[in-house]
Amino acid sequence: MAKPGKKSKAKQEVPAAQVYPDPSVVVIGDSWAALGAVGFLAHAGKQVCWVTGTGARALSPLPSLESGPGAFAWAQLAERLNVTAGPLVRGSFLREFRNKSFRQPAWNKSPTPQDRIDTRDEILWVPETRFAAAFESRFDLSLANLEEQLRKAVMALPNVERIENVPVNGVDLHEENTSVLLGSGRTLKCERIIYADRWSTLPKIEGLPKGLPFMRNRHAQGLLQAVFSHPTAFVSSEIREGFYGATNKEAGEEIQRSVFGYFFDEGRSSVWTLFLAADEVEDNHLIAKKLRRMKQALDRMFTGSDWIPEGKADFMATVQGEQVRFEESFVFGSGTSPSEPLQLGKSSIISFMTDGYGPASSFQQVAVLLGQELAIEAETSAEKAEAEFLNPESAGSGATGESIESESSEAHSASTETSS
Repeated sequence: MAKPGKKSKAKQEVPAAQVYPDPSVVVIGDSWAALGAVGFLAHAGKQVCWVTGTGARALSPLPSLESGPGAFAWAQLAERLNVTAGPLVRGSFLREFRNKSFRQPAWNKSPTPQDRIDTRDEILWVPETRFAAAFESRFDLSLANLEEQLRKAVMALPNVERIENVPVNGVDLHEENTSVLLGSGRTLKCERIIYADRWSTLPKIEGLPKGLPFMRNRHAQGLLQAVFSHPTAFVSSEIREGFYGATNKEAGEEIQRSVFGYFFDEGRSSVWTLFLAADEVEDNHLIAKKLRRMKQALDRMFTGSDWIPEGKADFMATVQGEQVRFEESFVFGSGTSPSEPLQLGKSSIISFMTDGYGPASSFQQVAVLLGQELAIEAETSAEKAEAEFLNPESAGSGATGESIESESSEAHSASTETSS
């Protein structure tokens, strides 16, 4: 019996934690490549343990993808997971702020595919070219919203266990005893490992060779990203373009960098990204200055009554809330995206992928690694892609680009100028 004057406390039953079987695959990482690998494998019925590792992650800086196998892999994963993204269409979706108006980037006027790539690479800083596609494709759904829905669909699968905020300390790569050792002390026994986290952490993982050759000459750079919420839709839901504009340089700065971004959630949210050099990521004061430069650039880019609602002084006055993310060693400033599976010799026990060349590259690496096993199709050959560029009407992309451009022009005729 309870003592007089004291209330008895009813015992509260704590629900038992779900027990997962040993995974067949451990995927390490939390951005695009990891999402793609977990999604395709889990949909195929594999037992997957998704270890977020360092947690390095960013939203896609632009709403469009580089056309090709990577973009097509995004479409296939959405279809397999029953996520309605809309058709994947080619077109011109990026707008540059120049001379007080928005217009198509200069490289879109190039006479040949290679000229287009070369012109873009001359205009933009190298890390920016990983996301500003020379040949664009996009879905009806923005990439930010598509990624969110894909993550929800993946986590609804019963054969996916997700482990967050726990570092990876080591791996055992013996064929009969493959495992991942976590910082919590737990050992994950598995058949194979896919590492899709920051490559800068690889030297700290016990059991891996030092000086992995594929890590050389990549020159990792940082990423600063702000997600803003707007109390009312800042733009019409029909605005599907991404935008970029130059930021002011600091005293003595040589790099001309730009802020890239777009609107999503039917215009009630926006995401804006700025890239940082390797020697800038340790300076918190400089990072704060770059964030201010980003906001100043947005105030310059979006002006006038066509953009700014009555009663608001500038773009930042329309922001109700903000989330800022900084990721070091997230994007590569040199090298090329891996075109073949990265493994240790002839062993397929562990494979390596990177998000350092953008979301289309990430999913292309997934398709290359798992394509034959999971029937992930390649979209087109390089020759067909060039043919479509030279004759866009044959691909059906020209009309799409024109209709989107006219919508933008009608909505913001005073502040948006498009190039033919």
